[in-house]
Amino acid sequence: IYCCLSLQYFQKIKQENLTFEIFDINDNIIDSDEAVKQSFMMKEPSFKMLWRSLQQSIINEKHKIIKNALVVMIGISEYIDNTKYQNLSNVKDEDIKNFKELFGQELNYEFVCNQSPQTTKKDLQSFLDKLVANYDLHDNTHKYDGLIMIICGHGENENMLITSDGESLSIDEIRASFNCDKIKSFKDFPKIFIID
Repeated sequence: IYCCLSLQYFQKIKQENLTFEIFDINDNIIDSDEAVKQSFMMKEPSFKMLWRSLQQSIINEKHKIIKNALVVMIGISEYIDNTKYQNLSNVKDEDIKNFKELFGQELNYEFVCNQSPQTTKKDLQSFLDKLVANYDLHDNTHKYDGLIMIICGHGENENMLITSDGESLSIDEIRASFNCDKIKSFKDFPKIFIID
């Protein structure tokens, strides 16, 4: 088929990052020699060519529907030293409620959040350890097919979360603790991190 194209079509393919598909008159895709033969066996063989974006094909191939995600929220809204880190009433009063409503009630995903608005570094590390154990993440007995982690609180140095006691915990380390080399059952999971 490519041999039959004129130069202008090759320019179009290159400039617009396109490919094409060939269909018969009944909108059946012609994707093999056998399909070509069958089309020619019709009384009046007729073909049409439809352009398709290669970029869109790449996006479509990576499309995945998440049906049973684990949503973990870390919401730190109260700080011991209010002069250095102001309390974040929106996290406690609005953010946790809104995220729980969206992910827990509307999408029916498992939603887990730290219980206290005042969470120290030790509390946070304990919360994450218990999360892995209590939800049996190493074996994934709940058959989760995605992870969404929401982190709300003060931060500094671009990737450090400040806990209520003024200590810091690396967001990169939190994220890495859910990588497939740490939790093999999460291999090939979509993992979405929302940092506020």
